[in-house]
Amino acid sequence: MSKPIFQHPSRPMNMVVFGSGSGTVLEALLRAQTTLRKPDGSPLFQVKALFTDRQCRFQEIAERERIPLIHHSFVQFFKQANIKDRNDPEARNAYDKQNVELIEQCAEQRGFSVDLIFLAGYMRLLHSPLLNYYKDKIVNVHPADLTLKDENGKRRYVGSNAVYDALMAGETQTRSSVILIDEDVDTGPILVSGPWMPYTGDFPVTAKRAAYHQERQKVLSDWPACVKAVELIAQGRMGIDGARNTYLDDQKQDEGGYILERFEVMEFLECVESSA
Repeated sequence: MSKPIFQHPSRPMNMVVFGSGSGTVLEALLRAQTTLRKPDGSPLFQVKALFTDRQCRFQEIAERERIPLIHHSFVQFFKQANIKDRNDPEARNAYDKQNVELIEQCAEQRGFSVDLIFLAGYMRLLHSPLLNYYKDKIVNVHPADLTLKDENGKRRYVGSNAVYDALMAGETQTRSSVILIDEDVDTGPILVSGPWMPYTGDFPVTAKRAAYHQERQKVLSDWPACVKAVELIAQGRMGIDGARNTYLDDQKQDEGGYILERFEVMEFLECVESSA
């Protein structure tokens, strides 16, 4: 039996967005928030708070959009605790335990429950306190096709350099994957796969050319896949079972999850232009 990721589709889904950088995925979600509506005209989902671990553009967006911002500096946390090893597992757990407390304090003060956490360019690994408290409620976008496996059956292109690694390995196209987070790196079940993005750059592939390709992929694969995942979850249509299989409308999905079609991306871009 599968269980919906969001179990109360009669009301808007409340979302907290994490980020460490430019906030482009966040802005795509905020645009979708204004265009995706329930039959009664109410929002399908609402971004209730933002969380960041460093000084970044999230502060600017929070102020502009009047969204509560939780800023918990990762660097300052270790400095104040006088811990030099930033990979220390106990310290990392303590940091994420404080993050849970800060999020729940914000939710209580603002009168909402946390239905989903979306990692929109958040550059930290999550640990047990967050993962356990928000079990099967944390979503991330990864800029590679996570259905591709190596000779050991493990996902081939994981980590922060996935696009460069894929192109250097001879892949001629890439696509984004929206996944539920678990304790390992990019191993969670795939909810939505974005459209393929052909590589049209020059050879040999360089880090700069791969970065340019990835920026184009953000618009045509990352953003639409993120919005579609949030839409399906908020509608109560996306579920998961105990074996970590994903479901759409109670039908078990293939490993790639919901495959976003090119025409859906065009519809997404039209909505972006109309809300700009």
